[in-house]
Amino acid sequence: MSAAHRSTGRQFIGILATALLICLALIAHGVGASNQTEAPQMPTSTPERTTIPVGPAPLTVTKTASTNTVLPGQSFTYTLHVTTARDQAQAEVRDILDPGVEVVDIKSSSGACTGAGIVVCRVQMRAQEPATILIIVRVRATLAPDTWLISQALAQDDLDFTAASERVAVRVVAPPPVMSAPVATASTSAEASPAETIPNDDHQDASESRAASCTGAALSPAPLPIAIFLTPTAAPSLARAAEALAGATEPASSSQPAILNAAALPATTSGSEQPASWLDMVTTVGP
Repeated sequence: MSAAHRSTGRQFIGILATALLICLALIAHGVGASNQTEAPQMPTSTPERTTIPVGPAPLTVTKTASTNTVLPGQSFTYTLHVTTARDQAQAEVRDILDPGVEVVDIKSSSGACTGAGIVVCRVQMRAQEPATILIIVRVRATLAPDTWLISQALAQDDLDFTAASERVAVRVVAPPPVMSAPVATASTSAEASPAETIPNDDHQDASESRAASCTGAALSPAPLPIAIFLTPTAAPSLARAAEALAGATEPASSSQPAILNAAALPATTSGSEQPASWLDMVTTVGP
């Protein structure tokens, strides 16, 4: 009896397990079919966008320079404006200057400032009353042209809000060249005009040399004039001159030229006796 009872129980459990498996399969099939046929649902309305109001910055700082170009040794001014959005605030401002400048003076509208390479100011301000800082600097004389001076200002208030200015650049240029006016010189009266210039002998010699070089002719130096002092004598008679000329032109002596015979010269007497004429020294030489 017990064996038959156990066999019946096993059959019942098998049937029950099979039925459960069939039910699970049907449920899974129905769920899958419902997911495939269900249409996607679209939202009927868009969500509303919320806008956050943006007010002024709690702290701002601006910096400007009085010039864009500067000469070595020249002074100029940096101007700082510090503003706040609060009714009342305190701030510490630091300006980092370029090493090429030196501080001459610092002026603040509300507060005190100290420093040289880095200027530190403690100022008080209101929403409608910004703090103004003037920093007067001088360019070092040793800076070379085309050097840029770069600086920037920073600020922080008592609520730890911070701000920074834009960097300010100033260019160092070379000084302009010094122009000197020409000095007019007055002409003296001793200088002769070209129209009054008198040609000298050197100019004439130079002209002759150029003429000789063009023509190829040899020029002999011109003889210097010799001053001859003649002793006045008595005028010879025309008759003696005629006789001398007649004797010098005789036919017998026409073949021989008339020469000066030194042996026939009359002896010179002492004293002031002179020949009557140079014709007395002319003789004829026969054949």
